[in-house]
Amino acid sequence: EKKGQPTTFYATLAREPVRLNCELRHVDVVLSPDPNVTRHSDPLAGLADGGVFVIQSDREPQELWAGFPTRVQQGIKERKIRVFALDAFKIATEEATGAELRYRMQGAAFMGAFFRVSPLLAGRGVDEARLFEGIRSQMVKKFGRLGEQVVEENLRVIRRGYDEVRPLDFSALPVQTAELGRVPQRPARLEGERAQAGMVNPGRFWEQVGFLYATGQDGIADPFAATSALPAGTSTLRDMTDVRMEVPEFVPANCTGCGQCWTQCPDTAIPGVVNSVDEVLQAALGGAPGDGARDRLRQLVKHLANESRRILRDTPFTTFGDVAGAAYAAVTDKLGLEPERRAALDAEWAPVRAALAEFPLAKTAPFFDVPESRAKGAGGLLSITINPETCKGCNICVKVCPDDALRTVKQDVPTVERLRRNWRLWQHLPETDDRYINIASLEEGIGTLPSLLLKKTNYTAMLGGDGACMG
Repeated sequence: EKKGQPTTFYATLAREPVRLNCELRHVDVVLSPDPNVTRHSDPLAGLADGGVFVIQSDREPQELWAGFPTRVQQGIKERKIRVFALDAFKIATEEATGAELRYRMQGAAFMGAFFRVSPLLAGRGVDEARLFEGIRSQMVKKFGRLGEQVVEENLRVIRRGYDEVRPLDFSALPVQTAELGRVPQRPARLEGERAQAGMVNPGRFWEQVGFLYATGQDGIADPFAATSALPAGTSTLRDMTDVRMEVPEFVPANCTGCGQCWTQCPDTAIPGVVNSVDEVLQAALGGAPGDGARDRLRQLVKHLANESRRILRDTPFTTFGDVAGAAYAAVTDKLGLEPERRAALDAEWAPVRAALAEFPLAKTAPFFDVPESRAKGAGGLLSITINPETCKGCNICVKVCPDDALRTVKQDVPTVERLRRNWRLWQHLPETDDRYINIASLEEGIGTLPSLLLKKTNYTAMLGGDGACMG
């Protein structure tokens, strides 16, 4: 398994001995358990005219077709490729007895789909009953030592793949004539005013190596390659969005600030940061989309923060977006502004309110209630933000959370866009202040790691995005 890298497996099935053992340049059937395969590879390369393409998908035909790049749409039409969809992930999730088997069993579902859609059996005189009799024989031979349950699970998955694969008719759908491209942006970790100039400059490395990698182009001769050197932190060039199928979703009202999620994550993909209400509002002003300095709104930050803290102290907490919205309404109503000035202020507030409405912030006892009880205005808000570039969807954070504050949701385009917006806002948050770092006993290690990892500089000292398996 090479997470984040396209990995291709080949199989040749024939009655006579197969004398070739190499990559295949011409095939009749392509199976893709990766629903995002067209984003980073060409699954139709080498597929024969009239061949079969089976892809993991739970989407409607129109939606799936719209997600294909123009080159793939043209290839399907011109070469009369038959396209089939199979939700093998759903099958494996419902049939597997353990979470670790979900990804492995997807392959078994695709095996069943292969026998249904390929021309292999048509000319061999093998009917459905004989096919599954042979499959059962092989399952017993391979998994019999593990028990009858394992054999039956695999058979059910293969059977469902055989039964549930569905043909897709794209004949009435047009090929896209215009397609929006996306220029890869240089990762924030490769930016820095103090970077050394010359060959080792991160910007130079991005332009001559990273950009070519991100766009799928052939690399050019690079000084690092000539000296057998590898720069540190190259994992920051990788984006794990296309690797995962699920992501954790934060439920702020349930969070207690225990620290299990940001401590246990193996990919530094879910940092916890604590900031005062004033800092959160300032970050939202700077990180919310849209142009303009928002000067009118900046003058109200102190009043908005005070009103937000009052609401946080006196009312049950759901989301900070609701709190900020109520605080803004209360403050602006007291100002008694003329309609034109109120409209201008509302226009500045709208994108900030939208950003705060979806940004993951929690009011917790250790970071808000306790500090606030000691000193008015000292309470902080805990942000649990997913880094969309490094999260692999391993769900460890969901499993270790004792309060159901993290839940697994299926990844789709709106979810990814929201994660990216939240991550851009997270980058505007300042470092966690020392007053929120609470280490009970350094000698005994009580509270040490969760507290130290609240510091951005500590948490991001190791970069995620490596090629190891998820989890």
